[in-house]
Amino acid sequence: DWTRPLLVDSYVLHLWGIWSSLLLSVQEMPTKERRLLFEKMLLGAKLTLGDVGTSLASHKLCVENLEHFPFEEIAGLVHDQGMRVCLDVGHLVVSGGDALGFLETHWDMIGEIHLHDALPGDSRGPGVRDHLPLGSGCVDYARFLDRLEEGGYDGVVILEVNTERDLLDSLKQVRAWL
Repeated sequence: DWTRPLLVDSYVLHLWGIWSSLLLSVQEMPTKERRLLFEKMLLGAKLTLGDVGTSLASHKLCVENLEHFPFEEIAGLVHDQGMRVCLDVGHLVVSGGDALGFLETHWDMIGEIHLHDALPGDSRGPGVRDHLPLGSGCVDYARFLDRLEEGGYDGVVILEVNTERDLLDSLKQVRAWL
């Protein structure tokens, strides 16, 4: 209700809320128990999406991919609800995904993009880091932005970084696409 006077293009939904941080630990669970937990989470997500979809136009709802849960597990559910996807490029990289491959697979469903750089963790480094300024991680943002331009993407792209300095650094990197 509060946003009705605004011209809102999309609302981003993190399906798991406070449970997001727990998803990493369930990766270590035995397969059967993990599958049962995911089924319960998916049932909860379906109920949530149905409830939210009754108060907002479903095409304005964008379900964000998260770091520790395979988006393919919920892609059908998002599609069936008539919702769109918020592609968070850094989250995808952190979870070992391919941003260009994700674009190809889900192009028609993408309604918003959160763009930031990221570094997947390894045994020698400081661990997983995301929400970094463009050019300071392993995201090939130039190819990514080229692909958006080639495909005629005209949706929302948000530079999702943490500081004003990171925003200014990222803007320098994307100036050619503005």
